[in-house]
Amino acid sequence: AEKGAAGKKPPPPEDTRKIYFSKKIKGKLNERDVEMTQYFVWFIPLLSLVQVILLIVMIVVGGFESFERNPFGGPPVATLVQFGGKHTELIRQGQVWRLITPIFLHSGIVHLLINLCMQIMSGLPSERYHGAHFMIPLYLLCGLFGNALSALFLPSRVTVGVSSSLCGLFGLMLVDVLQNHEVMPGWKQQAFCLVMHIVVIVAIGAILPSLDNWAHSGGFVMGLMIAIGFSTRIELAKRKNQIPYRVISAVAIVIALGVVLVLLFTVSGDFCPVCANINCIQATGLCDGFNANITDLINNVAMMG
Repeated sequence: AEKGAAGKKPPPPEDTRKIYFSKKIKGKLNERDVEMTQYFVWFIPLLSLVQVILLIVMIVVGGFESFERNPFGGPPVATLVQFGGKHTELIRQGQVWRLITPIFLHSGIVHLLINLCMQIMSGLPSERYHGAHFMIPLYLLCGLFGNALSALFLPSRVTVGVSSSLCGLFGLMLVDVLQNHEVMPGWKQQAFCLVMHIVVIVAIGAILPSLDNWAHSGGFVMGLMIAIGFSTRIELAKRKNQIPYRVISAVAIVIALGVVLVLLFTVSGDFCPVCANINCIQATGLCDGFNANITDLINNVAMMG
C-alpha cells in the first residue's frame, strides 16, 4: 500500500476479528504488539438462556416459596436441593457435581435478574476478547472453588447462583486492566469500579444472610490466579514470555483447590463456626432466623439421593 500524503503508513486494513491500538508505549509497542482478536460470542448467551429455563422449570416443579422464606421470588429450598444446589452433607456423600451445578441455578427471579445483568454486561465483552475456550474453564474453576469454600465454611447453608463465577470474572477484568493499563484509557477508573464492585458485594453479604461471601471470595481469588497466568488479552512486550507466569499460576490453582477439597472431604461437621460471621455478622440480628429456617428445610431433604 502507498504511504499517505503525510508520509505515514495507512492504518491496518479493516478486519472484523481484530482491534488495533495505535498508541505507542515508550517506543516498546507497535500496532501488531497490541492487537486483540475478537471471538464469536456464544457461551454467555447460552449459559444465560439455560439459567432462565432452569429457574422456570424449578418454579413449575416447586412453586413459589413464601416471601419470608425466599424474598427473591422463587421456589423453596427443597426444590433448589433437588435440582443440584450446594448441600455440604450430600457433597460429602459423593454428590460432587453439586460443586458445579449451583452456577446454573438461582433462588428466584430477583436473584436471576441481578446476576444476568452483571453476567451480560461483563461477560459478553470478556468472551469477545478472551473467547469461549477461556471463559468456560474460568467459570467452572471459579464456581468450583467458590462453592467448595462455601461448602467447607458454611456447611448448613444451601447455595445456588453464578455469583462465584461472576466474581472470578471481576478478578479477570481487574488483572486485565492492571497489566494492560498502558494501552487502556481510563484504566484507573475501571480498576476503581471493579474493586468497588467486590467491596459492595462483600459488604452486603456481611449484612444479609442470603448472600454467600465465601463463594464470592473464592471465585474472586480463583479468577485472579487464572488471569495472572493465563490471560492473554493483550500480549505486551514485557509479557512475551508467559511460561513462568503460567507455571506459577497453575501450581497455585492446584494447591488451592487441593487443600480446600481435602479439608472438605476429611473434616466432618462445621470446620470453622466463627467463619460464618464473614458471611453474616451476628450483630445485624438477621442471621439466626434465616439459619433456623434453612436448617429445618435441610433436615427435611437430607435423605434425598
